[in-house]
Amino acid sequence: MSAADFPLARRQLDAAGVAGVELAFWWRDDDARGATPELARLLAQRRETGVPLALAVIPDRTRPDLLDGMTADDDIRLFLHGWCHANHAPAGEKRAEFGDHRPAAAMLEDISRGRDRLAALADGRFLPVFVPPWNRIGPGIAARLGETGLSGLSVFARPASRHCVHTHLDLMDWRAGRAQDAATLDRLLAAQIAARLAGGGATPAGIPSAAPMRPDMPTEAPARMSAGGADPIAGETSATIPSAARMRPGMPAEVPARTPAGGPEPVGGAPSETQPIGLLTHHLQHDAAAWERLAALLTQLAPRPGVVWPKLPDLFALQPVTRPRS
Repeated sequence: MSAADFPLARRQLDAAGVAGVELAFWWRDDDARGATPELARLLAQRRETGVPLALAVIPDRTRPDLLDGMTADDDIRLFLHGWCHANHAPAGEKRAEFGDHRPAAAMLEDISRGRDRLAALADGRFLPVFVPPWNRIGPGIAARLGETGLSGLSVFARPASRHCVHTHLDLMDWRAGRAQDAATLDRLLAAQIAARLAGGGATPAGIPSAAPMRPDMPTEAPARMSAGGADPIAGETSATIPSAARMRPGMPAEVPARTPAGGPEPVGGAPSETQPIGLLTHHLQHDAAAWERLAALLTQLAPRPGVVWPKLPDLFALQPVTRPRS
């Protein structure tokens, strides 16, 4: 068996099956703008397994044809991916569009404009989730997201909370400018699965993955960052996330988890015992190997006993936005 078959991850999936537990996964793809051959290929791969897809859209560059390749039956939701994906960080700092480097009023205005644009375009597909470009957001603007009508946040390899669910496995090796090699992806995915099996983040088979949250079931999320982890949010945060299979409406997650600023570009996040495992792709940047890795991953992780893909509104405990704010 070759690395392209993900033997380490398959071994962990088999262990989950023997233990009678379910593992939750979700998928976010960034930098969507409009209909392109790459987006059409991404949507075709999604349809082969039917898993939900969160499409993070750059609103300033969005074209009306973005939805042309989607049908009413497609399980696709749009997230807000910044405003124009422009870097505002000073020279020498890591790139960020919303890193507290400019006035909060300007950033809130950009987010609000983006929200209204996607709400008008998305035909009920837009979930009020913010995905900051480069997976970086300053603590000041993060604390004020609610003022823009957005309740959700998604970055990379972060502790999370209700309405905030993050990604852990990036198919691209950004330093090398190509797809992550299959052996590394296999190792990272196996580590994510093993952490959940060891830490109780998986769920006994038969319990719905999108079951509503209950106030008496908090689950702490660790704040470890590995050497191969993602760029964390600037500053520090306090958050936890309940297991995706145990969410109950109205359950706050308030246990502090501190993560320092800094860190390398996304590759594989530190394993989390409780978060659903998030796949991160960038369809416009995929080379041939990235498309092959994605197809292989979706095949290995297709919904079946022991592998669940929660509906995105359930996962984030949010409802779609159907119109711009008045």
